[in-house]
Amino acid sequence: MMFGWFGEVIRDSEAGRYNKQVDASFRWSMSWFIFSEVMFFAAFFGALFYTRVLSVPWLSEADTMEQLWPTFKAAWPTAGPGCRTASSSLRWVPGVFRRSTPCCC
Repeated sequence: MMFGWFGEVIRDSEAGRYNKQVDASFRWSMSWFIFSEVMFFAAFFGALFYTRVLSVPWLSEADTMEQLWPTFKAAWPTAGPGCRTASSSLRWVPGVFRRSTPCCC
């Protein structure tokens, strides 16, 4: 279906059936799509940066660590509070991957 639509758009464009308004509309829509993708990846990598660089060291500070859980280690990837086995912390992962994951204790 998409190939047919793209083919029709290309044929109409090469035949000169589109005016300047339609051409501008195509260009603006592609520009907005690219902008939205850039913003999506900026948000994703910003959240990853916050998690790895800012929040994990903050959780290992003296006051926070004493209040939440004293055995927390500021290492990435974190296993979360307390000691859990790999099978209990990764229930959504298929069994093949779960068997190869070491325990976080």
